[in-house]
Amino acid sequence: MKTTLTTFTLLASIILASPVSAAIFSFSADTNDLYVGDQFEVRAYLNSENENINAVEGNISYPAELLSLLDVSIGDSLINFWLEKPIISASPIVFSGITPGGFSEKTGYLFSMIFETKKGGSGSVSFSETKALENNGRGTEVKSSATALPINVASLARPNSPRVYLPTADNAPPEPFQPQIGRDPNIFKNKYFLAFDAQDKVSGIDHYEIMEKRYYRFIAFTYQTGRWKIAESPYLLRDQSLKSEIQIKAIDKAGYERIIVLAPTHRATWYTNFLFWCIILLIAIPIIIWRIYERRRK
Repeated sequence: MKTTLTTFTLLASIILASPVSAAIFSFSADTNDLYVGDQFEVRAYLNSENENINAVEGNISYPAELLSLLDVSIGDSLINFWLEKPIISASPIVFSGITPGGFSEKTGYLFSMIFETKKGGSGSVSFSETKALENNGRGTEVKSSATALPINVASLARPNSPRVYLPTADNAPPEPFQPQIGRDPNIFKNKYFLAFDAQDKVSGIDHYEIMEKRYYRFIAFTYQTGRWKIAESPYLLRDQSLKSEIQIKAIDKAGYERIIVLAPTHRATWYTNFLFWCIILLIAIPIIIWRIYERRRK
């Protein structure tokens, strides 16, 4: 089921408020001269029309009889937190995401798609069910429109068709990335969450894992808790006190991984350390019992 942005906004405001402005969804392609067997890139954009927009969603359809979708890339997107990432296996391609703080420029890059032509014919790559929400604290829906990209493929192949997508052997981990801890009234009821997005230009990211590691120390002894969990961005942090070390592991489709470690935002004090009190009790209880025993002997 498609994740909708209204889950993270005030429903009443969206339903009752009438559209107040406009946002334009559009495409650009690196070529209009297509033959059978060509590969080409289509980039999806958002023009905010000077409105401050912080959430978008929509579908993208393409003529499957003419085109094969080879890859989808979200690197450098204006979207910080994907509620539903555009993926290859989806038909139509569904996208939904949030940009805290908003976006108000004319050319906002959303993501790109790599297609390969299968046969001659005409069609179009087009948006549907698009939605844009204003960054005004109420999630007011902005009136939106979309333009389609015409596709015309000649019914013949050329000797040297352009190759945009060339899969190669992956022997390196994902690129370094910078996770961010944040809060937003529209996400997880304003609780702390972690946002992250790694890139792997060869095989692509397969999945992420997160571990919130808490250390308990007493003198020379250290005890730690935490285990790896498969996660997606944004991720609701279990430790809302931000006293845990956070480890984020990005694993690419070749099995290589990169781990980023975030130090605790707040330090745990000795009097809130559960293990500390357990050790104190383990020491104190035998002493108390011994003293009671000694008094009864007298």
